[in-house]
Amino acid sequence: MLLAAVLTLALLVTGASSALADAPQPKNIIYMIGDGMGHVQLEVARLVKGGPLAMDLFPVQHKAANASLDNAVTDSAAAGTAHATGYRTNNGMVAMLPDGRELTSALRIAQAAGKATGVVVTDIVYGATPGSYLATVNNRSEQNAILEQALFRTQPDVLLGGGLSVFNAIGGADRLAETPYDFVTTRDALLAWEPISGRKLLGLFASSTMSYELDRPANEPHIVEMVHAALEFLSQSDAGFFLMVEGSRIDHAGHANDLLRGIHETLAFDQAVELVLNFAEERGDTLVVVTADHETGGLTAPTKKPSPVVMDRGVSTVASEIRAALNQNPDANIVELFARYAGIDDLTSRVQAGNLDELIRSVLSDRAFTYTTTNHTAAPVPVLAFGPGAELFAEVEHIADMGRLTIELLGGSAGGDR
Repeated sequence: MLLAAVLTLALLVTGASSALADAPQPKNIIYMIGDGMGHVQLEVARLVKGGPLAMDLFPVQHKAANASLDNAVTDSAAAGTAHATGYRTNNGMVAMLPDGRELTSALRIAQAAGKATGVVVTDIVYGATPGSYLATVNNRSEQNAILEQALFRTQPDVLLGGGLSVFNAIGGADRLAETPYDFVTTRDALLAWEPISGRKLLGLFASSTMSYELDRPANEPHIVEMVHAALEFLSQSDAGFFLMVEGSRIDHAGHANDLLRGIHETLAFDQAVELVLNFAEERGDTLVVVTADHETGGLTAPTKKPSPVVMDRGVSTVASEIRAALNQNPDANIVELFARYAGIDDLTSRVQAGNLDELIRSVLSDRAFTYTTTNHTAAPVPVLAFGPGAELFAEVEHIADMGRLTIELLGGSAGGDR
């Protein structure tokens, strides 16, 4: 039995190595992570959009487990480490193993291969996921250390997101002369920026995380604009590039059980995916991988047929509109009001008694996806791939396998440092 198991393992390893050797080598790799984005988040986004997502167009549609080394439910640090380095580690650790060994990320492997590199997030740039690509620390709370390493050691060619507060805390503005960065802090400055020979791009557009898409002020760029700027710059590299993009605030909306903002964060991320997919289709030399670190919120389908209107506009908003219409005309047909304001023609509800406002909210809530927790869950995450080497991602079992494949496609050893 033991001999058979050893032979089987050897055959599997040989088969995997052979598949990698036979796969076309991408010049560029774009790795996109929807933080907190499970399969149900994609389902509700489709319903609100009224059609397929750009993510639905990928030829490889798969899923992967994501447990950390010490917990069935991963956090973003351990999951980010798995994606970035190909190794599972304990929750809270950033590109480091429990025994203290430091790991080398795909971004640093790409730099060693002479490729341009970039990180674009809607979170703080020293958050757990981007941190896994940019730094090595024992705990994700060491944000100053992550940003120090990012700006003064790793120095990707493009670094865009939020995080002015810690940048200021480490004296970043006074130390920019020590770096190769041009520094922008507004949407207009980003859109106007033109690369000068030898200069890199650092953009920090908010004190902490960037705003939710629904609340985004005019001075903050859309994720699509940040990704576009990164692609314009990085694609000038003759050796190719590696770019990590994170739609970070899907996770934050899940923690807050804010369905409305979660939907619009997912749709904004999908717009960035569409931009990247079009870029890759036009070139033919770019691998695009879209995935998540974990699902957040335990998002669950409604008990009744879902209403895209209610999910897009929010239960409270639609309930207020129906109530205002009734106040204006108490004799109005309630069935017609629900049809007009919510697109609902079946008013059955799990709540059978209560005042009118409670009944209205109950009918609406029964047509919206709901969160079951404010934490992460152990649900498997999407694995989507397009371009040279995409077929390799159809066989992954864990997100760490994705990290290993990415590093190997960049010419590094599986999993970085050991």
